[in-house]
Amino acid sequence: MLLLATLGGPIARAVGINGDPAVLVASRTYVVRPGDTLWSIASSVAPTRDPRRVIGELDRLNQGPIDSLEPGQVLLIPSYA
Repeated sequence: MLLLATLGGPIARAVGINGDPAVLVASRTYVVRPGDTLWSIASSVAPTRDPRRVIGELDRLNQGPIDSLEPGQVLLIPSYA
């Protein structure tokens, strides 16, 4: 029982239980191309999600905010994409 109580908090936080946000994990990278925008990248890596939320997640995962993009820049992409 003590083991369950000890591990319950960290495990619950890791899976996003208790209202804590889930931890974003990169599953791949994206190399910025000429003409790319955050909106176009967000739309292409997660076409079924709201691009505004994806942009926020890209900012967090890449220690943003991402103010500008440069061709050749490497972005970490969240694991859901």
